[in-house]
Amino acid sequence: ENISSCEPGHLVKVIHGTFKVQASDVTYRGYLARLLLISDVTESQKAIHELEELDRYKTNLIRTVSHDHRTPLNAIVNGLDVISTDPNLPENLEKITKVCKEASKFLLHLVNDLVDYYQLKRQTFRKNLKHFCLRETILSTIDLLGTRTKTKDV
Repeated sequence: ENISSCEPGHLVKVIHGTFKVQASDVTYRGYLARLLLISDVTESQKAIHELEELDRYKTNLIRTVSHDHRTPLNAIVNGLDVISTDPNLPENLEKITKVCKEASKFLLHLVNDLVDYYQLKRQTFRKNLKHFCLRETILSTIDLLGTRTKTKDV
């Protein structure tokens, strides 16, 4: 490649690496000259390539893990819904079922966040606005955190 025709910041690949060429026209003692600064960016290019590979791996891992967790969590939430409708369910089991259901919904929400992240990365994300009861959300969060703090003796 002809270095004299390079644009500033242009990358030039040669047999043993990649070089960044910065050119600047200068006048020296009345003569116009082109000043070239050539930097070896081979290692930087390798690092960028490795980071891109890691990002693709991370994105695929998130997609796979979130998909593999979403289906069983949905089954747990739906199963707990069925159990909680039993009129003969003892009060202590009713409370445990409610806490398990809220914890499962929380985990499902986290998994859905991972799915949203994956879709944002692929630019396929679609908004899904829903109405919710703030009071109910706060109370279920308090129940969930209350159970966790009791088990951790906080």
